[in-house]
Amino acid sequence: DMEWQEVQIAYASGGAGYALSRHLLRRLSFVMEDCHRNFTRWAGDIRVGKCINDLGVQITPEVGFHHEPHDKYQWDMAGGGFPYGHLTNVASASITGPVSFHHLNVDQMHMYYRMQMAEERGPHGELYRYDLGPLMFKEYIVYASPLRYSVRVVF
Repeated sequence: DMEWQEVQIAYASGGAGYALSRHLLRRLSFVMEDCHRNFTRWAGDIRVGKCINDLGVQITPEVGFHHEPHDKYQWDMAGGGFPYGHLTNVASASITGPVSFHHLNVDQMHMYYRMQMAEERGPHGELYRYDLGPLMFKEYIVYASPLRYSVRVVF
């Protein structure tokens, strides 16, 4: 059912992750049975994109959601660079803080966890540990003036 004429439908990549508002989740809850029945031959993330499209909601790509681990990207200070040369610059690495990476192994996950921790020895050898995690979270706030509501997401 997803033919070439539908190529304009945005792809909600499950690997990179996506953020859905509570309002959209509520709307999706009423059509999930139909979505499961209508889109049986598609991967879950494509099904989500098609179901959201059927509700008349446009998926907005956001820089920071990454399809691959950090070592697959070419990082540059202009916000460009993409893994393997086949993703758009919207899905690429950027100088804005990353929200997610996909295909991380255990060592890479531990490395990211340790990046938020800082340790220091005091004058008498005591160990001080600081968790900088709260400083590393990323916050998105979107305000839709015609609808008079705002969405705040903290990662």
